Amino acid sequence: MAWINGLHPEPGLIEKSTYREYDISTLSMSENSFLNNVKKILVTDDNMKPMHIEIPAENTEFHVIRGSDTLFVNVGESWAYGEALENIGTGIGKFNFRSQLQGCFGPRIAEVMGWDLYQFAIPGNCNLYMHLDLERILKHVATLGYKKVYVAMQMTEPGRELVLPWSKLFRSHPISKWYDFPKEHEIGIVDWLAMYDELFFESFHNMLANFKACPIEGIMWRNFTKIASPKRDYNFKIIEPTWIVYTGKLVNVDVDPPYILNAIETDAYNRDISPKLIVSRDWMEDQMTKINFMFDYIAGKIAKGLIYHSNHPTKTGHHVWALHLIRQAGWKDI
Repeated sequence: MAWINGLHPEPGLIEKSTYREYDISTLSMSENSFLNNVKKILVTDDNMKPMHIEIPAENTEFHVIRGSDTLFVNVGESWAYGEALENIGTGIGKFNFRSQLQGCFGPRIAEVMGWDLYQFAIPGNCNLYMHLDLERILKHVATLGYKKVYVAMQMTEPGRELVLPWSKLFRSHPISKWYDFPKEHEIGIVDWLAMYDELFFESFHNMLANFKACPIEGIMWRNFTKIASPKRDYNFKIIEPTWIVYTGKLVNVDVDPPYILNAIETDAYNRDISPKLIVSRDWMEDQMTKINFMFDYIAGKIAKGLIYHSNHPTKTGHHVWALHLIRQAGWKDI
């Protein structure tokens, strides 16, 4: 592994993870039926970790076996992991598996639908690593004998790959062609980000199409940023609007999300790598205004007494998002 711009070496692709069985006798009866019906839990942290994260998270990948013939695969970063739920603060080394199982929207969906659960979520992760690890996960899932698989794929903001362009995984992936495109071709920033969207939309589409073990159905959702691409002709459903926009509507706050959180990186690309990426000052200022308003909202500065976010989603925020995803996906009329 080569050292890249980060605290840790660049991770390598993992072909097969090793699981440990979690002692479910330590899980007391809870207010929901999800934990009460668990037969076995298998946990692993054999996955690719973001290089910039100082303390690697624990309980990042787990399979909750409840005896269902249907499996729900939930993939994401800190918003799917359960960051900031009770006794969870991965940045300071606080981990609480029980809070993840009780509070996150993934287990809540599995509980409502009566499904088994396979969750993979790492705080700070990027879309590239999530997609590469999902390929491994689906190969494993294909061996488990389920009759139906559902996948919820989070798409986090697109700026997290902009610090990786020299890494081996980045250069060997189609994302490198996206990154290099403005070096030779003039393109506006929103059109460039649309190319990014479509690259990962096609990646998810192909993974679902290539899964032959049993019927599979997928959805994709976003927490921070709006979609730049107009394309929607894929074999999965894109859930819109974003999580933040959705909870804003619940409290009568109109959140207009940005296209990218790391907007400064796009300006740096224009300045240091290629002026053919067109990024106007007005666009940058508009993005920064939207970013600041969005973060003020989830910090509780816009809607006082906000119950859905405390920067990251609260347990209540996870609950309403779980029900929203179920409804929007058409999985159950609730």
